[in-house]
Amino acid sequence: MRLAPGTAFQQKVSTQIYPEDRNQHPDQPAAQKRKRFHRFTIELGCLLCSRQLGTLESLVWPVRGPVELTRPSGLRAQIGDWHRIRCDHCGGSVLPTDVALVEERVECPHDWSQERPRRGRPPKRLVDRRAPDAPGA
Repeated sequence: MRLAPGTAFQQKVSTQIYPEDRNQHPDQPAAQKRKRFHRFTIELGCLLCSRQLGTLESLVWPVRGPVELTRPSGLRAQIGDWHRIRCDHCGGSVLPTDVALVEERVECPHDWSQERPRRGRPPKRLVDRRAPDAPGA
């Protein structure tokens, strides 16, 4: 195809909009997408006797303000400032021994009744593949 001089080549552009996007599934509403939450789990231990005092859970690190302290016995207590905590056994200073970032995912509800296991005779191509592997063959 030859163009006359001074004529611009115009390419046909498809204006069709596809309903399926690679990142979004049309059957899932936006409210039911997977959500991820990040939280920090901080284990506190004594500097002098190395005993574990408990665990703090927070959305941010370093923690400012009141937090909930979970003792190893399972007892929970609201603490105003974790920097002022002292060891119950020796009175030593408390430091974080382990800080871990935990990611929690909230999955979409799934209806398992829609995806039932397949019943009946397997396809012929699968039967042919399995035949040589059979112990009696």
